Amino acid sequence: MNSSNKEKNIAIFGANSHIAKNLTHLFSTNTEHKLFLFSTNKFNLETFISTISNTENISYIPYENLNSQSFDTIINCIGVSNPSDIQNHENEILVLSKKYDDMIIEYLKKHVFCQYLNFSSGIVHGNFSQPSQNELLSNSISNNLSDNEYYLTKIYLEKKHRSLPSLNIIDIRIFNFFSKFINLNTDFFISKIIKSINSNKEFFTNKQNFFRDFIHPKDFFQLISLCIENSKLNFAIDAYGLSPISKYDILEEFSNHYNLKYSFKNDLKINHSTGFKEYYYSLSRKAKNIGYIPIHSSLETLLDESSYLIKS
Repeated sequence: MNSSNKEKNIAIFGANSHIAKNLTHLFSTNTEHKLFLFSTNKFNLETFISTISNTENISYIPYENLNSQSFDTIINCIGVSNPSDIQNHENEILVLSKKYDDMIIEYLKKHVFCQYLNFSSGIVHGNFSQPSQNELLSNSISNNLSDNEYYLTKIYLEKKHRSLPSLNIIDIRIFNFFSKFINLNTDFFISKIIKSINSNKEFFTNKQNFFRDFIHPKDFFQLISLCIENSKLNFAIDAYGLSPISKYDILEEFSNHYNLKYSFKNDLKINHSTGFKEYYYSLSRKAKNIGYIPIHSSLETLLDESSYLIKS
């Protein structure tokens, strides 16, 4: 297989997803790695690939051809993140996740030098009355999420991966991710804000504050690249940016920069498919052990990436 300072063969499962598009864009413009993109929707994927300037090292490959190639790293971007999708497809989340995870695990058993990067979620910490303090999983299931399949699936996969210490698997817990590749027809707070700005409509929310850490795509790419360099590991890490931001600060900054008009409705009920999370970010800095040092704050991330999405 390729050594860490040479080009690698990287497979990306779920290549039409928000995060996968970022990785494809950044890998293609910053490295010589060969990218093998897996998706069940070839047309949408090829439409996206056509927007990338350097496609020389990018190939589409169907899932059934996984074993026909030799990969250094497999990145699993398959999953549901949009809140309404989590709620509408809750009974399918475990089945879908297990199907592709099992596929990758079987590949690793046959190709022991291959690395698996799985995108987990900050939801595994279970309690969000304060920021997560470390990367350790609780031994008990959160009572508030005990029947939430999204939460239980993420816990199941992480525990499964730690039970296979001879395989090279890193679970990267993502708390908040935002970029120019996001689908604005989603139920995320930031998506709704941008749609309100673009349509020149007032944005309504309640007075319930929250705190989020949005990792910048370039910081996230740094983290992924460092994981690839440290391929012989089996552990979980929390993803984080330089600093978090509050809901009130987001509203104020978008008002100042993009003339967002917003107001509060005390009785406004907001659906949270995995429960309300006041402090949805981590203070764990385990990623420092592999050399990760974020550069961008949450505010920088939101302003940088939203500039591509807001109509002038």
